[in-house]
Amino acid sequence: MARFYLDNDVPLTFALELTRLEHDAITAREMDAPHAGDYEQLLISTEYERILITHNERHFKELHSTWRLWLPHFGVDARYAGIRVIPQPPRSRRINLAQEIHGLIASRVEIVNSLWTWRTVGTWDLIEPRITFFDPSSRPGTQT
Repeated sequence: MARFYLDNDVPLTFALELTRLEHDAITAREMDAPHAGDYEQLLISTEYERILITHNERHFKELHSTWRLWLPHFGVDARYAGIRVIPQPPRSRRINLAQEIHGLIASRVEIVNSLWTWRTVGTWDLIEPRITFFDPSSRPGTQT
């Protein structure tokens, strides 16, 4: 069983389906945070040690990358329970996506500090942050 936090754009029916699959799922509305920003949603899920489920890939990909790159850079060892991004499918697909999340959890892949995105081709993609322009060892005054 996994513990999930569904942000404000994921419907209650999805939480009910995860609960039916014997997971513990709560929503932003239940946590009195229906209007919280994305960064607050990640903090809430972290505080309660719950995997965040969202439809918002672009913003959470940025937050995930920031978390993974900045905190270690500043010597902070902070973890979050993970993020799962699901598309906004037609209502009939919601049950299938809950089952896909259940399957991903059951597969015992890395969850902590990870972002997984469901693709319409039927696979999960692990999103890793990339450093594209900054190499700390190439700063002036550093030796290599």
